[in-house]
Parts: sequence; structure tokens; C-alpha cells
Amino acid sequence: MIPFQNMKRLRVNARTAGFDRHLLSHRGDSRQKKTNPNRVRDEAQFELVYLRDKVSELESKLRALQLSSPAVEAGVSVSSSPSPLTRMPQVWEGMAGRQSRHREQAEHENARLKVLVERKQKMVVTLCEALQKRFIDQNAKYCRGVDAKQPSIQVVDFHGDIGDFQDLIQRLEAAYQEQDRVFVTNGLANVQFPTDVVQIREVDDKQVEIFASKLLPFSLQDVGEAAWDHFKGIEKHLGNGGLYGKSMKNLDHPFTIIEYFTKEFYSKNLRADVQAKQIVRRCVEADRDMIVFVSSMTPIEIKHKAVSGLVYHAQEYALTRRLPDASVGQDLSLLQLCTRFSIECEPGVKFDARYLRSVARFWIGNIAGNLRCYLDRIENALVDQALRRRRQEL
Repeated sequence: MIPFQNMKRLRVNARTAGFDRHLLSHRGDSRQKKTNPNRVRDEAQFELVYLRDKVSELESKLRALQLSSPAVEAGVSVSSSPSPLTRMPQVWEGMAGRQSRHREQAEHENARLKVLVERKQKMVVTLCEALQKRFIDQNAKYCRGVDAKQPSIQVVDFHGDIGDFQDLIQRLEAAYQEQDRVFVTNGLANVQFPTDVVQIREVDDKQVEIFASKLLPFSLQDVGEAAWDHFKGIEKHLGNGGLYGKSMKNLDHPFTIIEYFTKEFYSKNLRADVQAKQIVRRCVEADRDMIVFVSSMTPIEIKHKAVSGLVYHAQEYALTRRLPDASVGQDLSLLQLCTRFSIECEPGVKFDARYLRSVARFWIGNIAGNLRCYLDRIENALVDQALRRRRQEL
């Protein structure tokens, strides 16, 4: 017996399945029904899915009958008495027929729902792809907008006291001396086929290391020059942040620059304003081209909240080396970026451990974004340079 509250649902299912004329013929509904322009196509698809499932079911039954045919033949040869099914009352036959029709109707409904689910899945995939494309386009528009503002950033000569950078000069020398050990420890020294994935490693309780690699089909000299052009100017500041102002000075040591700048940093949907001191040095060797830069940054504001008493120290490498397995006449260079950073509190200043972890996560997100932007911008510069050369040759 069917409850009354389910009668409406059965009528809707009957109408959808196409056999409502037997259930609803007595109602005489005079309202105009909404036509479906794709009704013929939908019914064909539903019928196709249903028939495909029915064929599979019949094939499985056929295989079962083939497997049991010897036993059936033996039973027929032994006894010639009529099957019990022939003696079943008509009431049972009618019930079996109705149940068979119900089953067929349910199978039609399942086939229809299966097609609808597949359509919804395709729609979800299409929407996800559209959203991803929209995100990429908006990000590209933002980057173009930042590039358009680049000429308005004023870079002036540094006239301050160079003695303020003495601690950074010592850290720069130490960073250069321990570069080989750093790359052996994190595995960059043995990388041959990079995956373009930014990796994060905890060095100790105070330091975190973030690194990435990229294989570029250009010569060692071209990649080294492109990397140096990127890191010696303001390009490095524009990938994952905004530059407020910058002063710089070239030192007597070749390829050495000191910088003082104020900058806005991004990490996902968060931001921070910092004041920073930085020294950048390029070391050109026979089989590699390395850029080392160390920084000390003092956050002024993080997550729209004023901050004082925190100091952020960074030790960064940009190493270009020739791929040893490259064939003769083929230019393949490996560009590897690595950043070590630590956060310290000034004497007499204490912060909650949870807050420090939150700040560390902010810097990890910012550095990971920086490394991706560095690799992409250097690669784009190399491609533009190669296209210009090709046009000049033509």
C-alpha cells in the first residue's frame, strides 16, 4: 500500500518516464504544459542508456544459462513432467507481470537519472575550467597593471652611512662560503630534471628553507645575464608585492649593490609593509653564475596591524649552471633559487608563539610566491630576448 503523501511523487516520476497517460488520464488537466525543445533528443539518450544496460543484463543472463545448460538438459531427459511455472495461478502471473513492468519503469528512470548526472558532472568540470581561466586572466591583468606603473617608481642614489650595512656584508661573505653546503643539504646540488615545484624544508628550530628549480633551453651566459638584470633592478620587487621607494648604490666590489627600500609584501589575501636593507652580489665562475643576496627587514604592519620588535633575516641564492648531460650543440641551463629565512625578536620584546607561527606562515607564502614570479619573469625575459634576436636575423 502506498501512503498518500507519496502519490504526488509517483505522478511526477510517471510523467517524467512517459507513461503517465494511464495514471493521469482521468484528471483532464487543461493547463498548458511546458514543452521541452530537446525532448526527442533526451528520450533517445535515455532509451540508448536503458538499452545498453538491458543488453549487458541479457548478456550476463545468457552466460549464466550457457553455464547451466548441461544441468538443464539432464533434468529434462530425466523428467518430462510439466514445469511448476505452468501450474501457477493467474494471480501470481499478473503480479509477476506488474512487478516486471515496475522494474522496467525503474530501469528507465535510472537511465534518465544517469544521463542527468553525467550532464551535471560535465557542467561542473566546464565551470571549474572557466573559473580557473578567469583567475589566470585576472592575475595576468593585474601583473600588466603593475608593469604599467613601473616607470613611476623612483630609484635614487643611496647617501646614507654604509656602516649600517656592515653586518649584512659579513653575512654576505658567510652566505657565499656556505653555498655548496646548503645546496648539498637540501638536494639542489644533485637535481638534474626539476619539476617546477616550490619545496619547503625546516632547517632547524629557527630557520626555514624554500627552494625551486627550472630547466631553461638557453645558454649559461644568457640565463646568468637575465637573472642578474632581474635581481639588480626593481623587477624582483614587483612579482609578489609593490615597491614604495628605493635607494641603491654600487660598491667598489664588482657586481655588488646595496639597497634600502620600503615595500609591500603579499601572501595570498594578506599584506605587510616593511623597511628593508639588502646587499646583492653576483659571482661569475667558469661553470656557474651565482647571485647571492642577504636582507634584514623590519615589518611595520602585518595583516593591517602595526608591528614593532620583529626582524626578518633572509639569505637567498640564484644559481645558474650548465646541465652536464646536455648534448653537443644544445643549450640547457638549470636555474635554481633558494631562500633561507628566520624571524627574531628585538631584545626585551616578546610575542605569543601562535602569533609567531602565523607570521612565519605569512612569510612562507610570500617567499613561495616570489620564487614562482622570479622563475616566470626570468623565463619571459629570455623568450623576449630570443624573439628579438630572431627578428633581427630576419
